[in-house]
Amino acid sequence: MTPPTRHQSPPIPRIVTLSEIEEVVYTDIFAYRLLDAILDGYVSHSNGNFNAPPIQTMGAPPMAPFGGRTRRVGGGSGGGGAGGMGAKGGEDEDEDEEGRHTTYSAQTCVKSGYLTSSQHYVVKVASGGYPFPANSGNVQLYSQDTGTLEAIFLDDGLLTELRTAAAGAVAARLLMPKPPRVMDEGTRNGDRSRRCVGIVGTGTQARHQLRYLRYVTECRDVRVWGRTESNVNAFVNDMTEEGWNARAVHDVDDLLETCGLIVTTTSSRVPLLGRRWLVDRDRPDDDDCDNDDDHDDDDERLRRRRRSHRGRRPLHVTCVGSDSTGKRELYDDFIAMADMLVADSRLQTAERGEFEDVIRRGMVRIEDVIEIGELASRVELHRGGGRDVGGGDDDDDDREEDARLTIFDTSGMAVQDCVIASMVYEALQRWNNDAPR
Repeated sequence: MTPPTRHQSPPIPRIVTLSEIEEVVYTDIFAYRLLDAILDGYVSHSNGNFNAPPIQTMGAPPMAPFGGRTRRVGGGSGGGGAGGMGAKGGEDEDEDEEGRHTTYSAQTCVKSGYLTSSQHYVVKVASGGYPFPANSGNVQLYSQDTGTLEAIFLDDGLLTELRTAAAGAVAARLLMPKPPRVMDEGTRNGDRSRRCVGIVGTGTQARHQLRYLRYVTECRDVRVWGRTESNVNAFVNDMTEEGWNARAVHDVDDLLETCGLIVTTTSSRVPLLGRRWLVDRDRPDDDDCDNDDDHDDDDERLRRRRRSHRGRRPLHVTCVGSDSTGKRELYDDFIAMADMLVADSRLQTAERGEFEDVIRRGMVRIEDVIEIGELASRVELHRGGGRDVGGGDDDDDDREEDARLTIFDTSGMAVQDCVIASMVYEALQRWNNDAPR
């Protein structure tokens, strides 16, 4: 019998190990380039130049848990983190009073897509969460021209960690309040509240958020809240060794009083932050608030809104942990009173992000959420971006006191995976070409 004609086999994909990835990504040059590339990716998405099918999530609501495991289990902290798959490692999801898990939180998430301007498309399979290892899975890089699998990154979730941290830093670069130019009396007495970064959660992603924030701010004062005292102490010690002035707070809402930027990194399914936000202090005159008519242009409404917040502290919050249906870290009323809601994807945040609940309840309209890729070109909406914040002649001081509450929800997008995987692959290709023969 004549054997069938065999077509030429495709080349074997390159297997990229974690150690190879670490050699590429743990440099300042890579971090700075990643920040710019992530923002460019967001812009491409908002401009319609990124294509992605719906995200697949298994083992999380509305699907059944893996193995039907909903019973109480013994043991202590499992190390599974926030963000699903442990990819944004934070606080444990459900614990009893003794710190034991009451539910299994393991899940698998598949994200895929491609930039029309890129040579590759990416499929990422991320798995993990208690009681499994904090993260497993891989990132697969394919050629858009041939469909050939060119590389498999065995990254243990590192690429997801870094692209998520970069997203937080990109948002901070646009929206983090400026530090005061002159030390006020409170600052001289040791209260450096307006210079602090607040972190909710103590896991891997919380650490990476700080590591990437150092590329966009000179602030090195951080306040952290977590559920487990030992984890908080370990976080404070670790980040102090990395050059941060880190201290713990005992009530999560203390961060609202001491920080201008707060990053939440937990996998909570109940609200944690925002109950004590003081919005009624120095309430504006009625004339500033009740003339927000439809015929006013956007700039006029913006100026009125800014004037209404004189005397209020500026605050930006980045939400990292809510990446699947039902997860939430902020109180709904806190979200609803924000001056600007920003998301990586408007549609995704309504389905599986931090703004899911407020949109479903009608407290916020989906069209009122701006995508960060749209925000990038709206310089007048950036913190200190040249707006006439106060509407008066003394706008130098007003710009520093841009007292908006802004919130950014990053539920994670495949465009981020495409960006970072392509960057690592191209760096490895350059290294191979430059290697001595």
